[in-house]
Amino acid sequence: GILYKSFFESLESALDGFEYNVALSRESYKGYQGYVHTLYEKAYAKASDDIVFYLCGWQHVIDEAQARLLKLGYKPEQIVLELYG
Repeated sequence: GILYKSFFESLESALDGFEYNVALSRESYKGYQGYVHTLYEKAYAKASDDIVFYLCGWQHVIDEAQARLLKLGYKPEQIVLELYG
């Protein structure tokens, strides 16, 4: 399952400008299924100073995501990371 899914969905309903996206690449899921890179590169292609990314996952995936977000023009302080290993 997805940890804190209902909590983040309630935040999305309650807070203007808060958007919650989930990308699962290896589990059956009714939402977006695939690698996270395709999701954020499409949805957030135009860099904006008022966006903060919270990314969690394995080191190699997070490293790639961070590099791609920086290439899109986001600043390092807009990317918060939580690594699994």
